[in-house]
This record gives sequence, structure tokens and C-alpha cells, in this order.
Amino acid sequence: MRIPESARLSVGGVSPDMGDTELRDHFGRYGDVADIWLRRDRLTGLPRRFAFAGSCTPPTPPSPSPTITTSSTARREVF
Repeated sequence: MRIPESARLSVGGVSPDMGDTELRDHFGRYGDVADIWLRRDRLTGLPRRFAFAGSCTPPTPPSPSPTITTSSTARREVF
């Protein structure tokens, strides 16, 4: 299944100890997650601190809000 361009999300600053399951759980709160691609270094196999998340459907725009909500995942704040 090809994921639409508008349903893909680039995620930077991923904690080195965060895996596919944690990312899938975090983004699963906002809708169905079709795919998580956590980039790894070819030589060492260590995470490269960025990932891509894909959804089955394009996200719906959030309603305007005067405040930004944050959540903490693996000791990092996610906006």
C-alpha cells in the first residue's frame, strides 16, 4: 500500500533509546499508524535520531488553540 505524501511525517530529535514500538504507540494516539521507519547507521546499527511515520489517511488539521500542548516521550518533549 502506498502512503499518500500528505500522510507522512518526518520526526527529528528521536532519543537513541526509543524504538519502533514507542514511536508507534506515541503517534497511534493521533490516528492509525501504517508504518514507522526508524533510520539507523549502516555501519554501527545505532539509531540516527530521526524517523518517518506514515498514516493510512491524511491528518485532519487541528482546531485553533491558544496554547500548545506537549507530551513527554523518552525524556523529550513532543509538540
